Amino acid sequence: MFISKRKIWPKSIIIEATNICNLKCPVCPTYLDMNRPKGFMEEDTFKSIIQDIEGKIHHIALNFAGEPTLNKNLWNFIAYANVKGIKSLVSTNTTLLHKQYNEMIEAKPEEVIVCLDGATKSIHESYRRGSDFDKIIYGITKACEEKKRQGAHKPHITLQFVVMAQNEHQINDIINLAKKI
Repeated sequence: MFISKRKIWPKSIIIEATNICNLKCPVCPTYLDMNRPKGFMEEDTFKSIIQDIEGKIHHIALNFAGEPTLNKNLWNFIAYANVKGIKSLVSTNTTLLHKQYNEMIEAKPEEVIVCLDGATKSIHESYRRGSDFDKIIYGITKACEEKKRQGAHKPHITLQFVVMAQNEHQINDIINLAKKI
């Protein structure tokens, strides 16, 4: 898959676990105009990539055009990468975290970026179309509580708030919400 004689390797690479998304965000190219075939990366393919980059690449990001948590193998991917000494980052629209927070903590990704683009249901859901603000808040809260309860150091959970015209008045509110969570 990769050229094994390569002497210079990047510090990190992006591996797309899926290019499918469960939301319809108004400016997202995945929703608006992706033309390529959609699907999920298989575990054998992921393991093959990791075996090719083992000892060369030390950090992977498991996201690109789709929502990585839709791939049922995502947390297995991360656990496998850890065994091979490769750190991972996942950026998620957070719609499934309320169901997957235990798996996430067990897999031990280095970092998980949770997206929350409004401090209120109406603002968040006006951009993250198809999401459920209450489930997202619940998922982030449960993940943080469970991580603390276990005394887990990983993952580092980062809240991402994309500032836009419709939510810029909520910057202080989102900071306060993040502190509360």
